[in-house]
Amino acid sequence: DHYNPSAPKIRTPQQRMKLYTGTDNLGLSGENCDENFVELYDSLTYIQVAERVANELYNSPPHRANMLEKAFIYSGCAIIFEAPSEDRQAVYLKATQDFSSYVSREVSR
Repeated sequence: DHYNPSAPKIRTPQQRMKLYTGTDNLGLSGENCDENFVELYDSLTYIQVAERVANELYNSPPHRANMLEKAFIYSGCAIIFEAPSEDRQAVYLKATQDFSSYVSREVSR
């Protein structure tokens, strides 16, 4: 979900972007989220996992609109993996893409 109910200081995408960029001026901003999994017997590379996530997001019209928005000139992406458990024989992952049309020049790239 785009909203984090357990951490009020970083509840919204804009709050998270502000924390990591150090600026209130994000201009136009957007966020894509994806939940996915990899079966334990799959031998996918990190690149293949990233391609799967990017393809799923791209094939969703609202997510694709964010990915192709010409005003967005900055992006940040992350994937978090959750270890398999006895009842889940897969590695689950959550991926996020954040976009902004402006970030302070003081941010190191």
